[in-house]
Amino acid sequence: MGYGNLRSGTGPTSYNTVSGSQNLHDATGIVAYNTAFGYKNGYSSSAAQNATLIGRENGMNSTDISSSTLIGWRNMYSTTGSATYNFVIGYGNLYYPTASMTQNVVMGFQNSYNSTDVDYTTMFGYRNGYNASNLDYSTLIGRENGYSSSSITYSIMSGLYNAKNVNSTITDSALFGRQNAMDGFDIQYSILSGLDNAKVSAYIRNSSLFGRDNAKNATEFQNSFASGYRNLYTTATDIDHTIAIGYENGNKPTVALNNTILLGYRQGYNIGSKGAAAYRLAIGMYQDDPLIYGEFDNKIVDLDGHLTVENGIQIEIGDEDEGRILYSSDNSGDAVWGQADNVGRITTTLSLWSDERQVLLAGTAYASYSAISFPPSNWTTSQQHDGDVLTLINRSGSTRELTGDIEGTSSTTVDVLDDDTIRLVYYAGGDYWIVLSNN
Repeated sequence: MGYGNLRSGTGPTSYNTVSGSQNLHDATGIVAYNTAFGYKNGYSSSAAQNATLIGRENGMNSTDISSSTLIGWRNMYSTTGSATYNFVIGYGNLYYPTASMTQNVVMGFQNSYNSTDVDYTTMFGYRNGYNASNLDYSTLIGRENGYSSSSITYSIMSGLYNAKNVNSTITDSALFGRQNAMDGFDIQYSILSGLDNAKVSAYIRNSSLFGRDNAKNATEFQNSFASGYRNLYTTATDIDHTIAIGYENGNKPTVALNNTILLGYRQGYNIGSKGAAAYRLAIGMYQDDPLIYGEFDNKIVDLDGHLTVENGIQIEIGDEDEGRILYSSDNSGDAVWGQADNVGRITTTLSLWSDERQVLLAGTAYASYSAISFPPSNWTTSQQHDGDVLTLINRSGSTRELTGDIEGTSSTTVDVLDDDTIRLVYYAGGDYWIVLSNN
């Protein structure tokens, strides 16, 4: 029905329903089981079987449009490769592909207009993947997502201008929102959601960015995570193995913030501040004033406040270190580990029991002993004292004193006063000392 339909075809034609003008006009191959309505649909197709063509100049110069549905104007207009099992609605979609194009769903305006090879891909919107050379197993929804990419595979993009000017590879990635990685170069195995995240980053690999303007100017963003607003914003160098969550963390530093964790509000905000370097930890809610600060490379942790432990602390150490204690070694306040058979100094008033009158040391109650031998056999000469008073204190507060030489060469065995916890204490040089031994 119409004018010039199936007019000059050289191949066999059968079981076709055609209405309009010059549809399948010069088809050269097998033309069968097709439905065509409109103007010059499948005009010069080499082969067309089981196809539905509605509109104007759809599949006009395509090589093979079998088992495809084309609705609109100039969809798959000059496809030179195989273009089968496609569903296309709109204008100029898949216009110039020169290689294979199969099993795609495309709706909108000029999606994959100049693409070379498009397979197993879904596109909805305006000029998504417009100049992308290769699109496989991907979904693009919105406007000009992946516009100039050389290759988009196994990826999802939804929104506006995501990876628009990325002229390299986009693979196994998801981009949602607006202008994420817009001027980037290479995106692999990453998730970007929001606005202008990693907008100009050259390489984005194995990373996640959520929010706005995170790592916007980084040259590389790899193996990292950023969520919030303008985290790592100004850094114009590499960012690797870094976590930034919150508001403007690492905002102004231009140095590489590799292997760094910034959490909260403006941690590492200014150049030279705590956290504004590689291998740093900064957690806090006041600008450049972290509550917890650390240096991974130097194995330093700084707590800017008081630490309260509700249910006690258990320290896991080896059997060879059993009985080690943590104590202050000098007036600097630096804490060190010491063996339990050494002597520790008490610089405060002697008060070895709590309100329950149970003997405590560093918050730990010690078990009862049937007897204590003094001094320990492994004491060195520097730990021996002559003429000191040895005092035994039990839970009830009773004491017993031993006087005379306290040397490593002699041995004095003291029976406990009762079955409760005990300590051995002696007084020397105006200070109280605790003998930390149960030998």
